[in-house]
Amino acid sequence: MECRIVHSNALDFTRGFLPEALQLEIGEHLGTCSECRQYISRVQAFEEMIDAEKAIEAGPYFYTRLAQRMQRRQEESRRILRPAMSWALTGLMVVFMMVSLSAGYLAGRMADNKGIVRNKTQETFTFSTDYISNDSSQFELENLLISDLK
Repeated sequence: MECRIVHSNALDFTRGFLPEALQLEIGEHLGTCSECRQYISRVQAFEEMIDAEKAIEAGPYFYTRLAQRMQRRQEESRRILRPAMSWALTGLMVVFMMVSLSAGYLAGRMADNKGIVRNKTQETFTFSTDYISNDSSQFELENLLISDLK
């Protein structure tokens, strides 16, 4: 058997996940190859170290303290960002209003210069209350107002 096959299957060999035939063949190779024996022993030592790390248990209130610490940090970041965001939002609203008013003013000026908006001289009509309340002259009043629109 070649050493590269042993090296590529070393982890599965130490865990016993290989088929029996391959497991026996690697075992025979380890009896003759000192380099592969050293490699397998390093892999086993690494596995034992990982198992030892897994065995360390956290304290009974570890996750509670961790959650509280994370929540505190999140609240601190909100306290810092909230005032800044409110000022930024207020500033954006003011800028938007100024731009909107300026655009409306400029659009009105441009429309007035092009003659789109026509300035009519406004005529003031004075009616007495008798004239407005008179039913016979109501049609005359409507005709007068309609003719003014034309």
